[in-house]
Amino acid sequence: MKTIVFLLSLFLSLPLIAQINQSQFDLQLYNGQPQIPSYSTQTKSGIIDYDPSLFKVKLDSIVAEGYEKYVYEFDQNGYKILDIGYKWDSSSQTWVGYYKDVYTYDDRGNITLRAYYSWDTTINNWKGSSKYEYEFNNADRVTLKIKYDWDTGTNDWIYDYKITRQYQADTLDTLYVRYNWDSNTNQWTLYKKIKQEYTEEGYIS
Repeated sequence: MKTIVFLLSLFLSLPLIAQINQSQFDLQLYNGQPQIPSYSTQTKSGIIDYDPSLFKVKLDSIVAEGYEKYVYEFDQNGYKILDIGYKWDSSSQTWVGYYKDVYTYDDRGNITLRAYYSWDTTINNWKGSSKYEYEFNNADRVTLKIKYDWDTGTNDWIYDYKITRQYQADTLDTLYVRYNWDSNTNQWTLYKKIKQEYTEEGYIS
């Protein structure tokens, strides 16, 4: 398992005659992937530039012993698909779930699913918090968004609302419609509808 400790070891093992300031080595997470900032440092032989592309280690966990632990999974394209946080339970001497985030993507890297869970100590299992599903057009603009809430009675997702959008030339908003879910009739009910028209030049008419 690759941890931040291994990454630091790799970096500090480089044969450089330089004293690195720890603040220069802050690890940054971008889209769930560890990123190391570019910078230069002064050595006895001159200035050395550090290139983040040289560092190929991808973290799958970060552990603060006796406090917190974070576990990650990535798909074959390098996108984060799972993010789980744990807290240390000193009484049971075990890691206890804190949160879990799940993601899926389309072929162009757009997020098609975001699902958030929290740990339920009464059932010792994950309980949903909220979930979002998305669809996109060829210009990567959202055409459909559906939000779900968690039903504690059925322990499953239930509709909350959905938004549909239409575009002119794939990018200019022409129609925005929001529906709310009516649990009594099990149907979508219109909540808001906004239409927008544009000139041929793309200006609002």
